[in-house]
Amino acid sequence: MILLATQQLVMAQTPSEELPLDTTLILAEQIQIYFPTALQVDVTLATRTETVTSGSLTLFQTSGYQQVIEFDVEADVNTETIDTVAYTKQIIFDDPNDAPAPFEPINYRIDFITDTARTERVGEVLFQPNRGVWQQRDATPFIFYWHNPALGIPTILDNLTPVYDLLQQHTARTPQYKFVLYDNDFMMCDTITTASEDGASIEQLIYSPNLPDVPCSKAAMTAYFETFGIALIQPEESGFAPLENALIDFVVQDFYAPLWNDTAPEWFMIGLGQFYRQSDHLRNLVLAQTANQQRQLLPYESLKLSPIESQEILWKAQSYLLLSYLADTFGAEMPFIIARSISQDTDFAAALTRHTELTEDMLYRGWVVWLQTPEAEKAVSWNPYLPDTPTPTTTPSDTPVPPTPTITNTPTVTITPSSTSLIGRLPTQAAVQNSPIPPTIRPTITNTPLPAGSFNQPTETPPPPEDASGGLPCGASAAIAPMLGIAWLHRRRQIKVNLS
Repeated sequence: MILLATQQLVMAQTPSEELPLDTTLILAEQIQIYFPTALQVDVTLATRTETVTSGSLTLFQTSGYQQVIEFDVEADVNTETIDTVAYTKQIIFDDPNDAPAPFEPINYRIDFITDTARTERVGEVLFQPNRGVWQQRDATPFIFYWHNPALGIPTILDNLTPVYDLLQQHTARTPQYKFVLYDNDFMMCDTITTASEDGASIEQLIYSPNLPDVPCSKAAMTAYFETFGIALIQPEESGFAPLENALIDFVVQDFYAPLWNDTAPEWFMIGLGQFYRQSDHLRNLVLAQTANQQRQLLPYESLKLSPIESQEILWKAQSYLLLSYLADTFGAEMPFIIARSISQDTDFAAALTRHTELTEDMLYRGWVVWLQTPEAEKAVSWNPYLPDTPTPTTTPSDTPVPPTPTITNTPTVTITPSSTSLIGRLPTQAAVQNSPIPPTIRPTITNTPLPAGSFNQPTETPPPPEDASGGLPCGASAAIAPMLGIAWLHRRRQIKVNLS
């Protein structure tokens, strides 16, 4: 590759052919990368300053980048001795479109001409972030660049691939993605402290102490990567889950963005990203239930815009739960049906009414009531990669294939896992749902007619009272006798009524 690049560099710039080539003139060279803003080249020549007539640096990448930078043989002198001169040249890329491509080698060629000879030096340097050892993984449709060796890219791919496949089914799109993954505490820039005019200390982010006038920001870094079709992902929290969630959120929004054309409210876009995740959202439910009980839920109008920092966690929880309410009430596919219906000509409100006959106000008011129901707890444990819907739908729908099992009352006792129970975790007592008890079946009372002459049968004479050695006491017999008589009269009256 270096040989091919060298041939192309020679074609780009050819020094005077009349002077002899002296490769010993360049004693040392170094190219320092200040990614992605600049690079610096240092060259030391075995000659005096007055003998140097010109110098140049040619940069080339196989992807197409090429630039030729001329040395000012007087202004770019860094140090000199009796028989050497050192030059330093900084190249700042003000426009990302004029910068080299990231994670790709830069082939360079240094040329100097003196009074008596010409010299050249070729080499290669990788244009990538300065900190960390960077790795690359190409797994179509994803390409990852990362610096954390413990990141676990295979696991990320395993979890991200089903999301991509489902989005592909929902939108019929097949985009390709390049991601550069930063840990949340990765320092992209240096911090220098300077004094202002009044003597106060000022901290300034810069790309390098050698470039104090070039400010550094994540926004500038993001814009640079976007120029080359790479998305910068840096979660706000540490850990594997925040990074994976940030990737899912980006992919979901990117899939739908061309279809929506900014016609979907902010909460719907963010909530849909959470809805495509494979984890449950019990934490979101508890947070919203607590806010509801304390009358601190964010109003619907606040959800249409990006949240302020102090409300962001609750804002995201409500955004997801509104979609969960739609899925629980109208069927698991409803959030996706609405998402596919939003377009440049159909905004969210119109799509919502078309498929649910709800206005946005009705949606929000129904959702607030639903928050405190047992159905809400069941719904947040569901995700779109499970075979069953969150709860049976309340609107007519086609019978799924295979058919959904019919729920029947059986004597089998079902044990609910404690990890999904809200009991003991809510600030107030959670509602308890009693399992339905099958109605008691009362037997039908029928009287069988007695044979003719039953009333004429002689009454039996009761046996004489037993003595204390084995029978009832005389007092007990006296108390029971009237009761037996009353029971016998009641029986005769009942039989008479049935015969009549």
